[in-house]
Amino acid sequence: MRSKPYDDERVAALLRCLRPAPAAWVARAKRVALGPLTDADLAELTQKLELEPAFKERFEDDPVAATETAGFRRLAAHLQRELEEFLATPEEWLASVPEVVAHGPGGVPPEARLRMLLVATKMVARAFGRDDAG
Repeated sequence: MRSKPYDDERVAALLRCLRPAPAAWVARAKRVALGPLTDADLAELTQKLELEPAFKERFEDDPVAATETAGFRRLAAHLQRELEEFLATPEEWLASVPEVVAHGPGGVPPEARLRMLLVATKMVARAFGRDDAG
């Protein structure tokens, strides 16, 4: 039986010598793991927000919990990731949100449209210290 060239402790020591992955790599890996955000995902969410006032109210207070409870687990994971990015770098995150969409959302990527929905929530307003959202 051959011995391992590196035992588990040696491998762990070597891994500790590596620098941490850049934050951009980690964020990209999280996006890939979730799968793409689709127009259909956003259409379903938008329709639910328009047709169900109680859901809209819950969404404004806590978008992740509201979508999770409504059965949109993958979309809730996308929202959670977006909120984590927002909390980590709010100015950079806000800079990526389109200010104006001239002819409907057709040319706007789904991630940007999701951010547009989040910007309008009470949760994001509270993060900026504004209690006047609503």
